[in-house]
Amino acid sequence: MIQSELEVLFIIPVILIGTLVTGLAGFGMGMVVSPFLLLVLEPKQVVVIITTLSFINVAIIGFKGRKNINIGELYPLVLPGLIGVPVGVLALAIISPRYLRIAIAAIILLLSAISLFRKKIPLSKLSLVTVIIGFSSAMLVTGLGVGIPLVAWYLYNQGQSGTVLRLNTAVYYLVVALGAIVIYGFAGLYTADLLLLSLVLLPVSLLGFKLGSKLAGIIGANKLRSVVLSVIIMSGLVMLIREVVPI
Repeated sequence: MIQSELEVLFIIPVILIGTLVTGLAGFGMGMVVSPFLLLVLEPKQVVVIITTLSFINVAIIGFKGRKNINIGELYPLVLPGLIGVPVGVLALAIISPRYLRIAIAAIILLLSAISLFRKKIPLSKLSLVTVIIGFSSAMLVTGLGVGIPLVAWYLYNQGQSGTVLRLNTAVYYLVVALGAIVIYGFAGLYTADLLLLSLVLLPVSLLGFKLGSKLAGIIGANKLRSVVLSVIIMSGLVMLIREVVPI
């Protein structure tokens, strides 16, 4: 799977930066790292690695905030999400690598555009919109490695912010990612090489997450958000252009 030590050395700082963003915001690793990992890995490998490492880091958020979890508030999102998990894994298994790369780039840009707007839109907790977001976010997470910003946007429009939004987003992701990891295993997506690479990247992932968590209270949220979104948008555009424009 990995052709050289140079590629591993390239992947390590990418994962470090991606998990640092997760530590700061509670989500977003897939949007940051996907365009770069796709330069050296196949889409299936990228999605599985992102889901696995993100699950471990987000579990830390859930564990620390476990006393404040109100799973009852998340049922309208989580239940449709559980249906979306196998659909996303199926898409990952059958769609060609090129089309997966195009889809990942397009979704990254779409979610970045959503993240640019902070104006609240009144949304009912029990509505068709809730079901669609719960289902589609899970499908995107398990099939493309991105999608959680859509849930964060929805919860923001429910009036949640700060620690509450971060915790609820983490709980939703944990449920969805756990289902995905189980199905990945049964589908044979965890190869020996992929497991070895995941083990190598795990300490880097934990370090990045810890640094991000510490920086969360230091760096201005608006400044950080602007920088991260700029990097995500530029990398997504480069990846999309590279796939759709013949060279």
